[in-house]
Amino acid sequence: MNETSSSILKTVTGHVLVVDDEENNRELLRDLLEKQGHQVTEAENGKQALEGIKKAPPDVILLDVMMPGMDGFEVCRRLKADPETAPIPILLVTSLTGRSDRLTGIEAGANDFISKPIDTQDVLLRVRNAVYTRHLYTTVQENFEKVQKLEKEERELLEETLSGSVKILTEVLSISNPAAFSRASRIRRYVKHLAIWLKLPDVWEFELAALLSHIGCIAFENSLLEKVSAGIRLTEEEFKAYEEYPELSATLIDKIPRLGTVAEIIKNHQQVFRKKASGDDFNDEERIAVGGYLIKVALEFDRYISRTSSVKAVLVRLRQSLDYPSPSILEALKEVEIPKEKSREISIRVPDLNRSMTFNEDIFATDGMLLVSKGDEATYPMISRLRNYAKGIGVVQPFKVIVPALPKRF
Repeated sequence: MNETSSSILKTVTGHVLVVDDEENNRELLRDLLEKQGHQVTEAENGKQALEGIKKAPPDVILLDVMMPGMDGFEVCRRLKADPETAPIPILLVTSLTGRSDRLTGIEAGANDFISKPIDTQDVLLRVRNAVYTRHLYTTVQENFEKVQKLEKEERELLEETLSGSVKILTEVLSISNPAAFSRASRIRRYVKHLAIWLKLPDVWEFELAALLSHIGCIAFENSLLEKVSAGIRLTEEEFKAYEEYPELSATLIDKIPRLGTVAEIIKNHQQVFRKKASGDDFNDEERIAVGGYLIKVALEFDRYISRTSSVKAVLVRLRQSLDYPSPSILEALKEVEIPKEKSREISIRVPDLNRSMTFNEDIFATDGMLLVSKGDEATYPMISRLRNYAKGIGVVQPFKVIVPALPKRF
């Protein structure tokens, strides 16, 4: 022990409880310890000791073994069985020297032994070391609780920041590109279903990656996603914009604390995953890969299900289109719930038309020519025709259409 440690130990004092049915023994120990600066309290039997410890827990207990009624071994067992008193060092004071008695004391949870007749120097050293150990434990415990409190406060702050950031992003997407928001909400639902079906851990990361995967769509017009869904050939410029939206989404998400993995999943949702997609034995790289693949599958599923109500037909198409159609994923998709979106009536103008709409009144050109009948669905040829008329002769607008209701926010 170095000089600094030794000097620290010399100044260590604490609250010592002396438990002994003999008053002379208690008096001897009390005088000895108080001269060293310790605070000493006494108990003359086990019951009195247990009651006193509850009211004022000591730093160390000097516990006589041979007492009438409840002996020291039993007192020790009860104290060590209680999480509140278990950390208190217990020094058994005994004239018993047999091996079996020592083992009984150790089994009861004693931290050390003091032999009778007592050696005063031995008592002082053992008590000093026990008090020092107790103080160290208390300091560590207090620091641990402080760290836990700080971590909890930091975690709550991060969660609030995360929740607020996600809410803002989804609100922006729902306003700037409703079609992308609607699609992302469906993808989120499919990915969550797949992740739960496959028993993947931390489903929230996969679900959040799916919801935020379309944030990059704020960079292009609503009609682009609709052309993709309809299988209409994109111009070179449109194709480039569509191809880049996952990278843009990932870049935006990566700036938010704790969403690094979510950003990587979004960035990699076009890759093929060739490991069995179930269980929780993934490393970080595989977790990103399987998350990306689930989004890819969900996107393909959404693209085909929008054209037919037959899940069976969609699964046939997926087997043909996916690079590596995992049987477990395809099996899970048989049970996926297809959202039935409620409709609502709105008034719009020609530039706002898209394929999700159904006309709820006859549409006329300004010269009186009937262009579209009530009940017709908005197809791309029909939308193109109305846009051409709006630029030329003119179209009577605004007009009423039926659109799907926006899904609930995340």
